Amino acid sequence: MGKNPNKGLVEHFRGTRLSMVVFLLAGAAVGIGVYYLFFQNHFKYENAVQMVENGEYYSALRQFEELGEYSDSEEQSYEILKQLVVTYFETEQYYNLCELMNIIDSSMADALFQDADINIHQVTSLGRAASQYGFELDHVGRLSFRSVSMEGIQPGSFALTDEERAQPKVIITEYDTWVGTVFGTVLVGQNTFESMPGRTIISYPSDSLIAKVNEVREHYSEAFPELELNMAGVLATERIPYSTVADIVELLESSGYTEVEVQVAPGVMLSRCLPSPNPADNPPNRDSLEQTGSLTELVIETEDGLPSDSLIFPTLEEIHAAGISAGIEFEVEATGEAMDLGYRTQDEIRRKLNLIKMRMQSLYEDHLQSYPGSFGSITVRFVIDGTGQVDDVIVTSDLSLSLIQDRVRNAVLLLNYEPVQEETENVLVEANFTLIPPLEQS
Repeated sequence: MGKNPNKGLVEHFRGTRLSMVVFLLAGAAVGIGVYYLFFQNHFKYENAVQMVENGEYYSALRQFEELGEYSDSEEQSYEILKQLVVTYFETEQYYNLCELMNIIDSSMADALFQDADINIHQVTSLGRAASQYGFELDHVGRLSFRSVSMEGIQPGSFALTDEERAQPKVIITEYDTWVGTVFGTVLVGQNTFESMPGRTIISYPSDSLIAKVNEVREHYSEAFPELELNMAGVLATERIPYSTVADIVELLESSGYTEVEVQVAPGVMLSRCLPSPNPADNPPNRDSLEQTGSLTELVIETEDGLPSDSLIFPTLEEIHAAGISAGIEFEVEATGEAMDLGYRTQDEIRRKLNLIKMRMQSLYEDHLQSYPGSFGSITVRFVIDGTGQVDDVIVTSDLSLSLIQDRVRNAVLLLNYEPVQEETENVLVEANFTLIPPLEQS
């Protein structure tokens, strides 16, 4: 039999059909995969949205992060973080806030603090709480952990080094910006304060501040060449936005100050000693920084009430004295079976109550603005059950402090201790807080 002349052509078409079938099947598989992935992502997205509505923020955050760029998952993740920041600051859940700071970077924290309209009082409270809890945060937004974890304004002391005493400090209130030194305080300019829904904006004379800070540094470098002059500070009233203080810290760092400390003082206290910015109320030579003599001599002169002829504004020591935070001391006694067996310790009880002390400090300083001179004691009694829950909270106080009793009680109810392993009787806790007005501290 002869060969089929079309055999090669038939086999060619068979091969082509097979290739087309394979291609179509592969395409269908890809399509099914894309279709499956789309609906899988859609399901995860809807599930994450439901978690947010149920208040399961961390679970929702993980879901949105897994979704990556799908839909608006990145925006949703950011909004969850913002809500957590706002909630933790408002309810003073600093432990949770510290943990959150350790899982986000500084640029993210910076954006969240600005968008959530966080003020510098809240940020320094976070820094001090982190120290109490033993956290070593990598950052607090654009600010370093060390710069905001210090205690509040303290009285001056000749035990400080010359460089510590000579450090300039930018003083910013809602209305004015100053530069304070041990020699006196010079006005930089007036600020513009604008409060809008969800955002507080303070515009300060940045160019003038740069010029004045550089002038101070140049003058000190000439007068005291033996000092390194790497230290500076920012003293802000409590309502100043975090972002404003962070900007000023960066300005100081750009001027050569490598160690910048941030402190907060009640506005009502600073206003008592800062002079009026009205030129008619001030001496015409208020901007002069000229001084003669050694640093120690000048400091002694100004502290003895003999300021130089060229600068008669309050010294930084006097401003500090007016800005010292209200003092609170407390003693605590805890009794119960869990204490006797070593399941709970006095140190554990006291560490948690340090948070109540911080909350009480804030409440007391707010209270002093309306009722200056209020002082006395507040007694807090409560029980801790085996699960660590706090209950049966009773707060009593002297009459002048009675208006803050309920808010102290609410703060105590938010405390949570670690559960104990064995079933034991409730621990009874009694803490006595002594509240001292700022001007009565030594």
